[in-house]
Amino acid sequence: MNQMLSYLRPYHSSLGIGPNVPSKAIRFRVGCVLLLIALLSTWFILTPARVRHSLIHTSQIPSNILGVTRSTPRESATNATLGFQRILALSGGPSWRTRGLKAAAAYTGLEIDIPERPNNSPELVDAFRQIGNGKKPALGAARAWLSHLDMLKYVIQSGLHTALILEDDVDWDLALKDQMLLVSDAVRNFTRADASEPSPYGRNWDILWLGHCGEYTVADTERFEYEDSTVLSHANYTGWAAPYITNMGEGHRLVQHGVNPICTFAYAVTRQGAQRALEWAEKGESEAFDVKLMEACRPKILNVVTVQPELMHHYTPPHDAGYWSEVNAGDGKGTDAGESAYESRMGGTENIIHSARCKALFDRTCLKPFWEQY
Repeated sequence: MNQMLSYLRPYHSSLGIGPNVPSKAIRFRVGCVLLLIALLSTWFILTPARVRHSLIHTSQIPSNILGVTRSTPRESATNATLGFQRILALSGGPSWRTRGLKAAAAYTGLEIDIPERPNNSPELVDAFRQIGNGKKPALGAARAWLSHLDMLKYVIQSGLHTALILEDDVDWDLALKDQMLLVSDAVRNFTRADASEPSPYGRNWDILWLGHCGEYTVADTERFEYEDSTVLSHANYTGWAAPYITNMGEGHRLVQHGVNPICTFAYAVTRQGAQRALEWAEKGESEAFDVKLMEACRPKILNVVTVQPELMHHYTPPHDAGYWSEVNAGDGKGTDAGESAYESRMGGTENIIHSARCKALFDRTCLKPFWEQY
């Protein structure tokens, strides 16, 4: 003890020990210091390293762990990833599709990652087409289907809590971030998200289907309907679902449980949603990936929430320039003209009033009229 006291004397001021402090007081304070050291040593030895790290570094956890910032959940819907942890694009490599995607993203302040797509062999594609005794996807549809499955695996293996998956020819309105603020309010209300949930859309869903080519909505569809000044008028909406758009107010959008959404232009997944979608869709036996997901809506195999009308749609170059989609070309329905035919000529996008792609590339809008939709 005397040696300990001798060791502590140079630091007596920091311990509140002055030259006139009684020896009993000194011993008491030294005892407290030794007890504290013993307790900290015991905690360090008995507490697992991962728990110690979590407790010590809690304040250093990235604020975007769920795709949100330190703003309110609603405000996070306007960040560079629209409130999702990441935005991921499916792509076979650099092309007019990815160049337009990147230009639109830069113009509207979005961060989109394009992971390298695995090269699925012809043998794998053919084997997938032959799964089960049900419907069989065509060759191009099967290739696209496997690419979506690979992306779901990527989301799961990356440990993402939420991700927005885009096809690389997708387009959106210049007002997308403002639109997503409204979607945040609507989805949280519709799914009864807890007030403490930090994700701007809650996570009481498997798939949040933002970009599609139609959904089934009737007068008694359960919904959360809201005003949106950027929505296309009923008269100008094109596609197979045009008759159902009139079952909501003019100048309105709504969110509803998925019934018949088609086309996977843009869909978000939660972590559990990606796992469930993968387990369901890897079974094959349908026409295409989007149809397989749609078939999980009515029986509630997947908890799907759709936004109606869609917020994203695919951009298409002019058909008279020789354009065919990758899926249709893969199915043998036509031969794509190639890159040079599309770089200088503007195409169009259905149901998007102010196209981000066309503004970024041609400084124009390009709402596709109904007579050019196919």
